[in-house]
Amino acid sequence: MNQKRIFVALIITVAVALVAVILLLLREPGPSKLEEAEIASPKDPTLTPVGEDGQLLLVNEDPGETLNRYVQWAQYPPDSRPLFDWQKDLIEPYKIVAQPLPVIKTPARDCTQDENGMPVCKEPPEFLNVKCDMNSESSVSVGTGDHRVFLFCVDEKGERVKLDNLKTRVYRIFDRKEIGTLPAIHAADDGSGGDDKEGDLMYTVTVRPTKADWGDMFVEATFNVAGKEHNQRVGWFSTPHVVAEFQQGITDHNEDGHLVVRVPIQIHKAGYYLIEANLQEKNDPNRFLATASLEGKFEPGRQVVALRFFGKILRDQGVDGPYVVRQLRARRNNSPVTPDMVQRSIETGEEVSGDHTEPLWEFVRMAAPHETQEYEASQFGKEEWNSDEKRRRIEFLEKMVREQG
Repeated sequence: MNQKRIFVALIITVAVALVAVILLLLREPGPSKLEEAEIASPKDPTLTPVGEDGQLLLVNEDPGETLNRYVQWAQYPPDSRPLFDWQKDLIEPYKIVAQPLPVIKTPARDCTQDENGMPVCKEPPEFLNVKCDMNSESSVSVGTGDHRVFLFCVDEKGERVKLDNLKTRVYRIFDRKEIGTLPAIHAADDGSGGDDKEGDLMYTVTVRPTKADWGDMFVEATFNVAGKEHNQRVGWFSTPHVVAEFQQGITDHNEDGHLVVRVPIQIHKAGYYLIEANLQEKNDPNRFLATASLEGKFEPGRQVVALRFFGKILRDQGVDGPYVVRQLRARRNNSPVTPDMVQRSIETGEEVSGDHTEPLWEFVRMAAPHETQEYEASQFGKEEWNSDEKRRRIEFLEKMVREQG
């Protein structure tokens, strides 16, 4: 009797497994990374800029395929797109991690350059089983407060090793020219001057930018490790002055089927700003939902900007709120020719030009995360984005399909 029950149970198990396999095979495949990249991009993936004037041309000569790709992309507006967990440049926009570098045991010898200008050495370098990691706490700094750089080296077992004779220098680079600045105010592993813990072999270099330190900044360290001298550097972008500040009083509402987040901001320096934010599921810090952006010219003074997370994105993802608005950030375009000037030139034929005499960007300190009210995903709109531009693009592509036959 027991053997019969076991046999019946085995048959049922095999049948269930077979059904599961069939359902798996019949299920539509999920989107590929390329498809996700296209749907996440704020730029039309069927067009690419060509030439010095950036004229946009179709990527694919097949109008039918181009039409399908465009319709898929144009469900959502350019200023609000789905956000995926692999988009680290958006999820951690001010974190650029430099890779560890090996310590040279014996330098290369008898080196020449090939026709492409690349070094060719008869005796390549030899390396120790030691690698050094040097990274800035953030790829952007705002104001003249202390900014830290962390340095440590590990052996083949992954254990940190002691550094000796640590020396540093600080400088910035603009227009390919190196410009020196004040030295680091502290560089050690002694639990002071910005270093978190004494003796953990994590060395901290603390820099205090001056008001002149605007643009690409670098800390270069020279030290001895495992009996060899090693040199390494890391950079970040410094904005020592304050061009704008986010303020308290952020609010959120469902407006016309979209999640609209209103953010108070004090503009100190007039100009063309780009303001961006991410939306995350509150109960899952690794589940990101959407981005929102706003750009335009702003005059000095306190104002409230509205960031719209497009309703269909939230409805399609089926995630209820509350949500967390994160990475709320802004930067001022300091180019002599800003996007609004380019658009005006296109519309009027007016010529615009200018020379870069200052760094291109001025960053604003990131705002604290904001938790929204409770929402149900089904409360948001199911309508796709629409605009005159979108209708014209679809009509144009449909005409191309018909003409091709």
